[in-house]
Parts: sequence; structure tokens; C-alpha cells
Amino acid sequence: MNKIKTLLLILIFLTYFGVCCADIYNLGTQAYHIENGELYSYSSGKNGNRMYPYRMIVRKYDHSIPTEMDFSLLSLSGIVVKPERLLADYFILEIDKNENPFLIAASLYDDMLFEYIEFDVFGHFTSDSTNDVKWDDQWGLQADKLQMLDAWDISTGASSVIVGNIDSGVDFQHEDLVGNIWQNLGEDADNDNSVLVYVNGEWQFDPGDINGVDDDSNGKVDDLVG
Repeated sequence: MNKIKTLLLILIFLTYFGVCCADIYNLGTQAYHIENGELYSYSSGKNGNRMYPYRMIVRKYDHSIPTEMDFSLLSLSGIVVKPERLLADYFILEIDKNENPFLIAASLYDDMLFEYIEFDVFGHFTSDSTNDVKWDDQWGLQADKLQMLDAWDISTGASSVIVGNIDSGVDFQHEDLVGNIWQNLGEDADNDNSVLVYVNGEWQFDPGDINGVDDDSNGKVDDLVG
């Protein structure tokens, strides 16, 4: 281990135990903030989710299951690999509380063996339930091949991601969709930044946008939502 890497690991160690004045910890492209002894994700100067430092979600470059050999080559100990393979070949590492998780994370990241390393969100252990009251009726989502609950352990989505579904139609008024469905603002003829309006207790297409004109020149007239 070269001197620069050694100094980096020492700095991380000191930061974790509150000896150093710095409280921002960077792991690759991920940033974390230590505040009052708790770890949080950190972005744009603000704390995000509370994180659990003794549990990591990882994926190797070759997508194989992490082994004791991987860790022993780095002189690391106190790591238990959960046998369950999550969606897209992610695995969970449990870190012994007598070990320093930041030193372990830095060593794994610097070794270039893992392409993804992130501390787990506090309390987000492998799920066996969801807060969707109609989950039992959604047999399609419960298929083993989809691994929906495992996927939600990693992410529950982001508004910046647009998902397309080829089907015969969609109920955009559904409570799970109306606030999330993509709106084609190219057809927003009245320029109010929305093509849906809430009228008399239900969502409707904005009358001000229904003009019989292909405003966005995509070959479709008044195609307001996707």
C-alpha cells in the first residue's frame, strides 16, 4: 500500500471517530455526511437518507458473488456476505461493529474489484413487505423473476427517469400514476406547464390544451400524456 493511500485511510479513520474536523466522506461519486454520530447521504449541501454504515450494497465488476478470498487479499476481516443475490447481481455485506466500515469501504473501492459500493439506507433491510394495500392483488409484480421487493431495497425510482410501457392503454387517473405520469408539455397549448387539471374530484385533460392541433409536430394530435 503506497503512502498516499495509507494517509487517506488514516484520515478517513480519524474522521469517523470525530478526531478530525472534516465530516464529509466521499466514496467514489457518493458523498456522506457524519452529523451527531449518524451517517447521512449528502448532496447539494444537504443531508439525505440516514445510512447504516455496517451494511453495504456492492457489485463486483464480473458480477460474481463476493468471497472471503476477495477480502483476505486486502487484509480485511469482519465481513459477512449475505447469500441472497439481489436484482442485477448486487450483494449485501454485513460489517462487524468492531471494524471500521469506512476503512473497509475505501479499501474495496481502491482495489477496483467492485464497480458499485454504497452504504445501505438505515432500516432498509431485505424487504418482505410493502406499504401498498393492494399488493396482494398484484400477482404480476410478485413473480420471482421480477424481484420487485429486492429492487425496492436498492431504489424506489426517481422522477428524472421516464419509463415507457407498450400496452393497449393506461388509467392515468389511478392514484399511483396521476402524480407521476409523463405529461407531453409539447402539447401544452395554454402554456400553464400542465396538461392535466383536477375538476370536481377527478383528474381530466386540460381543456385549454385540447385544440385539435399537433402542437409538437410528432404526427399525433393532442397526445397529452404518455
